[in-house]
Parts: sequence; C-alpha cells; structure tokens
Amino acid sequence: MPLLCSIGLPFVNIGKVISMAERRSPRARSPFGARMFRARVRAGMTQVAACDALGISQGTLSELEGSAASSGRIVEFARLYQVDAAWLATGEGIAPPDEPGFNPMRTPEQMAHAASREAVTFPSQRARELVPWRELGMRELKQSFCVEAPDDSMAPVIKRGARVDLDRSLDPRTDDVVLLKDGGGVWYLRTYQQGAMKRWGAKAENSLFLSMESERDQLEVIAVLTAVHGRRG
Repeated sequence: MPLLCSIGLPFVNIGKVISMAERRSPRARSPFGARMFRARVRAGMTQVAACDALGISQGTLSELEGSAASSGRIVEFARLYQVDAAWLATGEGIAPPDEPGFNPMRTPEQMAHAASREAVTFPSQRARELVPWRELGMRELKQSFCVEAPDDSMAPVIKRGARVDLDRSLDPRTDDVVLLKDGGGVWYLRTYQQGAMKRWGAKAENSLFLSMESERDQLEVIAVLTAVHGRRG
C-alpha cells in the first residue's frame, strides 16, 4: 500500500521510491505532451471525445500527449480545446488561465456549441452531486458525481480544491484521469496507464507524489473524469 496519509500528502520513504523506480519506468511527458494533456483535461474532454471530434485514433492522441514534440494539426487541437495555438505549439503566446473552466478566448457561440456537444457526449454531467472526499467509501455513489481534488498529485492540470466531474459508467482508457482506491481503502486521482497482461498503472502528474501499479497496490478504478472546474473560493 502506498505511503499516503488520509488527506493525500505524501510521506517520504527513500527505499520505497527506489524500489518502485527499479521495477517501473513510467512514461514521461514532453513539454508539448504536457500542454496537450492539460488543454484536453481543462476542456473537459476525454480522449475518446477528442478523437471522435478530430477523426484520429486514440493511439495517435496518446502519443501526442506523451513524448511527442509537435503536431501538424495544432490549429485544429487549439480550436477544439479553445486555447491559443501558439501556446499549445511552443509554450509561448497566451497561456490558459490558472483556474480550469474559464477561457476568455471562447465566444458565446463557441460556448453554446461546446455545451451542446458536452450534453450529447455526457448527458449525466448536469446537476452532479458533490461528494466530500472524506465520505468516499462511506456512501453509495451515483453514476455521475463530483469531488474536490484533495491534493496536488495531479497538478498543474488539476490543483488541490479543483472540482472534478466523474462518471462510473465509462471504461478507463490510457491517459484518462480516474478516481481509484487501493487495497487499504485509500482514494486517489491518477492518470490511467494501460499495461500488459491486464495490469495497469496509475500515474501522478506531480512527481512529488507516488505513482502506483494495479496488481501490487490492489487498485480498483471507480470512475472516469469527464470535466474539471475551478477551485472553490
């Protein structure tokens, strides 16, 4: 079981970290891949939704969000995610605001279009119940609900206190952000990484937090993230 306390802050255990590094070499995102990942999650889109919108394979998008250095379809991605194309391509230009869920470049017409597309893709996103993090595991979860991130394990994409929408009816795919729990009943937000032999990894985007492995840590995916909203207050 990973050494994390109930509020999600990591304890430092050098022996544990070294042994994990020896057993697994998690894929590192390139700066471009990190921007692609951040833009998609901020837009509240799963990989499946983004791929359907652009007519590309999920493998292609996974590669772009991984170690890729560029894409020939930057303008299309920028329009879909409603971010500045220059920032998405190079890291320069107009960066998205710190708080997810707000985009000054999106016109009312674009917002209406995005809302209608979201309603078709995820009709259960409306009127989600907020479940306090401390009550996870203590109450029955609805198919669609939301929680507030308990820590910065997924920063900078999802900061502590950001509200995230989750759906229990979706099957996780590589690079989806998921809500999961381990064999000791501790809950986490992590990035799903499909492996071989039905094994899969759970990656923390913040390197200060531990990534995990399904079999060793007895992980169970509870729900898949569908949208990220700004931090409360």
